[in-house]
Amino acid sequence: MSGAASGPAPAAIERVAHVPVYGLVVDKLRRAIHNGSFVPGDKFPPERELSKQLGVSRASVREAIRVLEGEGYVETRRGASGGIIVLDRAQTEDRLAEVIRAKLPEIEQAIDFRLAVECAHIELTRTDLMRIAAAAPPQG
Repeated sequence: MSGAASGPAPAAIERVAHVPVYGLVVDKLRRAIHNGSFVPGDKFPPERELSKQLGVSRASVREAIRVLEGEGYVETRRGASGGIIVLDRAQTEDRLAEVIRAKLPEIEQAIDFRLAVECAHIELTRTDLMRIAAAAPPQG
């Protein structure tokens, strides 16, 4: 008798997704802002303290802060009154709206170009399909 079992093959087990530590820190800090633990104008603890509290490296904290800055949640300020300051998202959205309004002509040009290219591709595809159909031998 062989060692191989007869029966259905075992289901494949999916690989565990690798999540960078800084991503977990981003989630934790974002959640703290959303639940009101930190409100606009508050300062996060210093980087060294945050890394101790969270049990992660300072590099992970630093990268998480960069992500939160990019998302408009915080701002890093230098100097005696500096630190990692929680921003008012409404003000950040207003600033973003200004940037979008200023760049609107460029955005519209990009959209117009994309539409022209995609429509030309669709038309080319239709023409190609008609040419292929015409060249195919009759089925019978």
